[in-house]
Amino acid sequence: MPARPLPPLPTQSAPEAAPTVAGSDRPTAAPPASSAAPPAAAAPSFRTVVTSARSGANLRSAPQGGQVLRVVPRSSTLQVLGEAPGGWYQVGQNGAAWGWIHSSVVERTDR
Repeated sequence: MPARPLPPLPTQSAPEAAPTVAGSDRPTAAPPASSAAPPAAAAPSFRTVVTSARSGANLRSAPQGGQVLRVVPRSSTLQVLGEAPGGWYQVGQNGAAWGWIHSSVVERTDR
């Protein structure tokens, strides 16, 4: 049975504008950088994986303890866009990154 495409992730709200100095259009300070940014993904050695967990696999916002964004249904095919230490793959479809999934819940298809 061919894998069904996953629905898109919910859109996130637009970031708020930085406060400005009274009587000026200049921002008071640059917004703080997010400390929870995922690490840069290394180029993958293969292109696709299929989820193999019995009840689906958690798609996370970051490797190693990131927030669960959603559960990817079993037998779903995902593109691998990058890799991180500890067996984590950055995955998505059509070149758009959706999140991170652990290698223990997927099978490489090497396509």
